[in-house]
Amino acid sequence: MRDGLRVNTRTTVIRFAAVVLAALALLPGPSGPGLVRAAGTLVVHGIEVFLTPPGDVPDAVEVSGGGLLGGNGAAGDIRIADGTLAPGAPERPGQITARSLAMTPASTLFVDLDGPAPGRGYDQVRLGGPLTLGGARLVLRLTLVGPLGQQYAVIAGATSVTGTFATLPEGAHFVIAAAPFSITYKGGESGSDVVITRDAGPAADLRVRSVPSATIVRPGAIVTFTATVENVGPNGALHPVFEDVLPAGLLFQSLHAPAGWVCSYPSVGVSGTAHCEADSLGRNGSATFVVFAKAADAPAASQVNRATIRADSPDPVAANNTATDAIEVTGAARPFRLVGLLLAGDSR
Repeated sequence: MRDGLRVNTRTTVIRFAAVVLAALALLPGPSGPGLVRAAGTLVVHGIEVFLTPPGDVPDAVEVSGGGLLGGNGAAGDIRIADGTLAPGAPERPGQITARSLAMTPASTLFVDLDGPAPGRGYDQVRLGGPLTLGGARLVLRLTLVGPLGQQYAVIAGATSVTGTFATLPEGAHFVIAAAPFSITYKGGESGSDVVITRDAGPAADLRVRSVPSATIVRPGAIVTFTATVENVGPNGALHPVFEDVLPAGLLFQSLHAPAGWVCSYPSVGVSGTAHCEADSLGRNGSATFVVFAKAADAPAASQVNRATIRADSPDPVAANNTATDAIEVTGAARPFRLVGLLLAGDSR
């Protein structure tokens, strides 16, 4: 510990007291990992520095040499030339406040999304002036998937925004841990907040068709339902869910499902719902399910099997998400017949 500055090989915690700034001249400069103060700017070069309030606010901070600026605290103008800005502590969200923020293509903003509250549930940078993104990289770590519509203002309060994050233009959709999100650089009251929104993703038209092996069966007979799910686009579907609901007069026997789908189903001899889901179904992709059922001995009436498909992605055509098959169970069950065998030497 040196005048409020804890120095390790890789990590430095700063409270920015005046005596600390005076001690910076004793640390290595940009020729090697360390901290220097040059022309009124605190340079974080090749090390990790975490702001910890209370403390004096440096007028300007520059991160270079693959360094990292994190923690909870304030600075004047922040420039990430070659390194990472990561509000909060490892595994704990936080907030960094600054007058302005400028980033370059060699820089990264790392944000944890753990809950709905800025600074406590997710990391946030709060500004009072301009924001320049310059094609920087945005890395989001999701530990808790929020409800649809949940918003995260990862950079708030900017008076203006120049540029975007790399590969993320205005309104871009992307997926984290199988959950769809979108980004805007026009959020908040000022219209300059960078906001991540948990949304349903791009639209995908899913449809299902079902074909029974027969429409008239005797009690005790086996009937199969072959259901084909298709994604006719225009985008991939996120988290598709297929269900086949057997009525009381049709008893579940078995299910065949494609690889990559996780299924649950009723016990053998019981009616109910077979449920299958997958992470995604690509544009023009398809999946075929075969449900085997047995007609009950005493059906109540005509039996209607219902197959459905849905997904987290918006579906522009809901009318083709359900297919039904009416099965008439009629007549008596085929009697059990014992067929005798004529053995050699039997004179009968």
